[in-house]
Amino acid sequence: MFVGHRLRRDSSLNPHHLADTVLGASGKFVLAAALLAQAYTLYVLQDFDVVEPLSQEALRLGKELQTNWMKGDAFNQLGILAWQQGDYVHAHRQLLTSYLL
Repeated sequence: MFVGHRLRRDSSLNPHHLADTVLGASGKFVLAAALLAQAYTLYVLQDFDVVEPLSQEALRLGKELQTNWMKGDAFNQLGILAWQQGDYVHAHRQLLTSYLL
C-alpha cells in the first residue's frame, strides 16, 4: 500500500525503473527472468513493438546483477528481433554478443 501511494504522488518516478527503487537483488532477478519470458511469448505472438523494450530492460537488469546468462538471453532476443526486422548487421552483432557471454 505504501509503495502504491508513493508511486501515485511522485510523478517523476519512471515506472520502467520501478525495480531500482523497490526491489532487492532477488526481486530484480525474478523480474528480469519474467521480462525475458514475456518477451519470448510476445515474439511468438508477433507483437514485435513490445519485445524490444522488455528485452532492453531485462538486459539492463542483467548487467546490473552481473548475470551472464540473463545478458546473453536478452542479447539473443534483441538479435532475433533485429533479424526479423531486416537489420542483419545489428542482428549479427547482438547474436554474436549473446554467444560470447
